[in-house]
Amino acid sequence: MQGITEAEWTAINASIALIGALAAVAAAYLAWRQLKFQRSEQERIEAGERRTLKRPEAVESPTGLAPIGRDGEAKNLHRHFDAAEREGRPRVAAIHGGPGLGKTTLARLYSERHADGARVFWIAAVSPEAIEAGFAEIAKALDGVGEEDGSPAQLAEHAKAVLAERGAAEPFLIVLDNIDKQATLTPWLVHAPRLRILVTSRSGEWAAPVMAFPLGLLTPVFARELLEREAGRKDDKAADVVERLDRLPLAIMQAGQWLRAHERQPFAAYLALHRELLDAWAPDPARPVAYDRSVFGAVALSLRDFDPPARPWYLRWRRAEPPSDEYVLLAIFAFLAPDSLDPSLVNDLSKVPEDHPARRALLHSAVVMPLAEEPSRPQRAADRLCTAGLLERGSDGRFKMHRVTQDVIQQRLGQAAQGWAETAAAVVAAGYPGGRA
Repeated sequence: MQGITEAEWTAINASIALIGALAAVAAAYLAWRQLKFQRSEQERIEAGERRTLKRPEAVESPTGLAPIGRDGEAKNLHRHFDAAEREGRPRVAAIHGGPGLGKTTLARLYSERHADGARVFWIAAVSPEAIEAGFAEIAKALDGVGEEDGSPAQLAEHAKAVLAERGAAEPFLIVLDNIDKQATLTPWLVHAPRLRILVTSRSGEWAAPVMAFPLGLLTPVFARELLEREAGRKDDKAADVVERLDRLPLAIMQAGQWLRAHERQPFAAYLALHRELLDAWAPDPARPVAYDRSVFGAVALSLRDFDPPARPWYLRWRRAEPPSDEYVLLAIFAFLAPDSLDPSLVNDLSKVPEDHPARRALLHSAVVMPLAEEPSRPQRAADRLCTAGLLERGSDGRFKMHRVTQDVIQQRLGQAAQGWAETAAAVVAAGYPGGRA
């Protein structure tokens, strides 16, 4: 028997290699078919939702409707303020509780229903500097003074003097939203017969002259009513959803708005997706979470509609699609909140030259500049985010982002958070004092 020649060995090895390559292709094809045609029902729900609501159009929003289940708390606040006025005590109250309970919502409800004609001033009290700036604005509004009349600290002191004088006969309500502790509040306490000061805080440590009002969970009945109102429909699983969300108003409202936008999905589908998301969530040890897991799941599920499209392993060779306008806007706004958010601020990037420090510092120019160069594009993205419950439109036309939403976005950005923080700083640098004063 003759030996195998070198040429024959070469042919045999080539055949083996070809067979191996064909087997690999066949395995890849089978894996692709399995991914495409044999996915679980839960995966099909999620994939279908991504296709139908990747960039949702505006629908009727329940934002601005009266909070459900908080009328009693608002009336208790009103009774406290009335009693304090009759007895000559300082009219100061603090609504306190954990994230997502609706402290700011209750303060807004009180200011709308029980202000009794008072002039209302709302201050985002996230820092002593922010409070000082808020009181400086009160001085401008009440006495017509401006920056040329003194420093922010001087204007803030002037505001306190004006409130103390005019508050003897004229009603005022000052809301200090999201203050951290009583020590921060003390320098800003102004006592006048017709002046009310209402505080919201996560801190539960309050002493005289502040009257503490702890805020609890919604009752099961009110929680279900809130969910069904926000969703615009009823479902047998509504009670299960609100218990899954620990009856926290923020989580329930977020879930309701998700269900309103995903009108083809039953409440059971929401439960499955919420559970799946939390099972896969690994918190960043560098960013401690200060809120309930159920709130994270509700907000993150809504955020996921705007995530960049995921690429399966067999398409990793293709160039990634750019993120949605909503994703870009959220990533920027997450580092500008809780200040009022103006989408047109992004447009200011297109008004400064390329050698401007803001443009040079822009780390995500490839995805931010297309958004900046079309005047109406950031506004349309913000409108869609309002529909999803991730932003709230203020009376001045600007937008607000809840602190929990802000934290969840930063948590989900992970290692990319620093780059987006620098991008947000570049956006601000372009607008102030770039295109606007």
